Amino acid sequence: MRQVLTSMHVRLALAVVGVGLLSGCQYQGGSLMHPQVKTMAVGRVDNATREPQLEGLFKAKLADKIMTDGSVSLAPADQADAILNATVRSISFEALAATKQRDKAARQDDKDEYQTSLYRALVTVEVTVMVPGKTTPLVSTRTIQGVGDFNQLPDLQVARRAAYDLALRDAAAKAIAEVTEAW
Repeated sequence: MRQVLTSMHVRLALAVVGVGLLSGCQYQGGSLMHPQVKTMAVGRVDNATREPQLEGLFKAKLADKIMTDGSVSLAPADQADAILNATVRSISFEALAATKQRDKAARQDDKDEYQTSLYRALVTVEVTVMVPGKTTPLVSTRTIQGVGDFNQLPDLQVARRAAYDLALRDAAAKAIAEVTEAW
């Protein structure tokens, strides 16, 4: 009797596992990029802001993220299956946090008690993926926002440049994820 119950339990367990395997989702590993796109180039990057050199920085960040993402390989524009074009639309700064700088006895004004100690750079970019020789985009224009936080160092311009770098890196990572997962 005990052997019959054990054998019945084994059959039941095998049946449940078999049904689960046959009816389960068909998950698949690997790249989510379009199957016909194996290589991508970073094409034209325009800068619609007043800040100089953002297009060169963003182009370098996009190339770096393509190489590290692994969904496609980076290639020259004349050999690539697809070309990623981008426009840096805007960059802005905002105060994020303030800290107390003086106690009540040492300050002359209430306005001097707290000062901004953390800032945020926000960059807005648009990216489009084109196939060479085609007029319609493979991936339509997507708007991406990158974020970079920075504190006020002795030289605010150096801190802002570091924030540009962080915000553009964040935007590039989001842009590559957006275009490789656009299906």
